[in-house]
Amino acid sequence: MILSFSPYTGDTGRLVTSENHLNFRWNNPDCKILFSATQQGNAVVGHFTSDKAGLRKLKQALNEYCEFIFDIFDCEMVIGVIERRSVVKLAEECGFILLRSFGKQKVYVRRKQWAE
Repeated sequence: MILSFSPYTGDTGRLVTSENHLNFRWNNPDCKILFSATQQGNAVVGHFTSDKAGLRKLKQALNEYCEFIFDIFDCEMVIGVIERRSVVKLAEECGFILLRSFGKQKVYVRRKQWAE
C-alpha cells in the first residue's frame, strides 16, 4: 500500500474534529483535503473538508480514504453523516449506501467487504 495520507495537526478549518478524532491530510501537493476519523464500535465515523483545488479530486481522495481506514483500523465500515446534496452524490459514487435519514442529515455507510 502506498501511504496516501499523513497525520495532520495544523489548521483544520471547517473539519469536524475533536480530541477523539485522528486527522489526516491526503498526500496530494496540488490541493488540501483533510479527513478526520474516530472509531465507534466496529465503525469509523469520518468527515472531510477540501479547498477549492481539491473539489475535482474528492472522489479519488474519498475512495483512498476508505481503503486507508480499512487498513489501519480494526473496523467493518466507514460512516458519514451528510447534509449537502453534492456530498450525497459523491458518497453514492464511492459505494456508500443510505442507512437512515434524520431531517436534513443522511447517514451513509460503506462496508469493508464492499470495498474488497
